[in-house]
Formats: sequence, structure tokens, C-alpha cells
Amino acid sequence: MSTPLRRLSFGVEIEVVGEPWKVREGWRPQQYYDRLQKALENRGLAASVDRPDHYDKWFITTDASLHAVEPQVSLEAVSPKMTLNGDYADQIKLFWESLRIVFKVQMNPSAGTHIHIGSLGANFSLDDAKRIAFAACIYEPYVFSLLPTARRDNPYCVRNSKRPGRMRELFEQRTPAALRLISNDIKACADFSQLVVYMQGSGQDVKSRRTLWNFQNLARGPTAGYPPTYTVEFRGGRHMRGHLRTLAWLSFAVTFIAMALQENLVNSPGPYCVSHNGKAAEVARFWTKLRSSAKLLKIDEHLPSSFKMMSEKEPWA
Repeated sequence: MSTPLRRLSFGVEIEVVGEPWKVREGWRPQQYYDRLQKALENRGLAASVDRPDHYDKWFITTDASLHAVEPQVSLEAVSPKMTLNGDYADQIKLFWESLRIVFKVQMNPSAGTHIHIGSLGANFSLDDAKRIAFAACIYEPYVFSLLPTARRDNPYCVRNSKRPGRMRELFEQRTPAALRLISNDIKACADFSQLVVYMQGSGQDVKSRRTLWNFQNLARGPTAGYPPTYTVEFRGGRHMRGHLRTLAWLSFAVTFIAMALQENLVNSPGPYCVSHNGKAAEVARFWTKLRSSAKLLKIDEHLPSSFKMMSEKEPWA
């Protein structure tokens, strides 16, 4: 894998439902967020419960999509921007250590994990985005097979091929010729906005953002007071309760983007292979290839040996 792929940056949004170890009468979620901020800071992690300005610290906020029942507290933790050459694994471990000081983390399928991947230095080019978009199309059945049941066609991470539009119509044909047409369509997109519409069925509305691979952040500036990220967002991560799976899904998403950029399948002259609805043998080959790419990025240690562990069909060691 070529050196430029190590210029990737990334961040993670972790949705959590937790029950405070010590329930304080009359306390609002904000006051528990303050306690979590203090726990993070005590472990050397910069944190805030205010809106981020540069994504240079952990940010604790509310999330209305989560289903929590009192005395449970729901929250979303947004990491700072991280790199492969940094201490990201230690940061993730310390985050979970801090969270467990304040909360008993609950199993809650309404929670998920979103991973943002960007490019260090210059932002992703339109050509980069097209490479990633086509990889998201051609590998979609394999990625779908990795998802736990709660994230499969979840309304907050619908498969890109299920959004209305020409891409969906072509994808459903499942032929090499249809994949070639999708490739041609993606290459013909004149800007990020056109690519977003093609991949997500619409432009900047909230519903179209809730796709497995969200490209909207490449096409828009600051929104609702938040700084722009210029990232591709993977929204299929399961609800997390510890650092092992967090690092696994983070490593998967980063490696997928790196592999997409390296392979450049959208510009491949040869015929495309059609997957057979995530057939196990094909998914296993995809997983082996992805883990090989992760090894070159030196993050393969965080990925399980079997893809079935990602989907929770096999227990984690």
C-alpha cells in the first residue's frame, strides 16, 4: 500500500446509554456530562461539553435518537481528530476507562458508532471521493455481511443502494454491465454535490445523510454551529461497550477507505465481478484482503480473524 494512504485522519462518534453508578436526585444529563468531562481530564484527555471548534478534544453532548429510561443517561462522545501515527488506541482505551468511572454502560441497540475519515493536509479530492464511492457500491454486499443485526438496514444507516435513484436501479440488476454504468455515472459527477445526490438519493437533507456511507460532509461547510469536517462518514458501527470493538470498527473503516483509494476500481478497465448477496466464501476473501491492507497500515491487530466476529455471529475471544 502506497505511502499517501498514511495521510488519513479519523474520528469517532460513540453513542452510549449508561446508568450512573451514583444517581443524584434532580440531576440533569448535563451534570453527568460534566462528571465525565472531569474523568477524561483526570486521565490526561482534553474534553468539553461545549460545541467543538477544531475537533482537538473529546466532546460530550446529547443525542435525541437514543432510547434511555430513567435513571439511564444517553450521550454521544465525539473524539478529537486522530491519526495512525498518533496515540489513538490509547485515547480510545482511556475514554472507556473514564466512561466506566461515571456510568454502567448498558446494552442498547438504539446506539451506534459513526466513524469519520478524512485526509491530512489537503482535503479529499473529487477523484478520491469517486474512488471511495465506487468501492462503497461494489463492496456493499460484503460490508453489509459484517454488520450486526441491529445495524442492518437500520433507519440511521440505510445501505446506499437502497436510496431512491439511478444507482439503486442499476445496482439491483446485479450485472457487470450495470456496475460499469455505475462506474461511468460516478466518474461523470462534476462536483461533490452531484456525487452526494447519486450516492444518497438526495442532497443535504437529514434523511439522506443517514446512509451507510455518508458523503455529505465533503460538500458542505459549517452547520448548526459545528465546524466542517470534510470527511466520509461510516455509520454502520455497532453500539459499543468497550475499547476492543471500538478499535475494530475504527480500523475497519479506516482500512476500507485506504483500500478504496489504493485499488481505484472506479477507473479499472476490466470487467467487474458481481457479488452473490454476501456469500460467505466471498465475504471471507474480502475480509482476508482487508486485513492484509490493515497489516500494511499496521492496524491489523485490532481486527478479528473472522468476519463473523464483526457481525457477532461468532463470539469474540
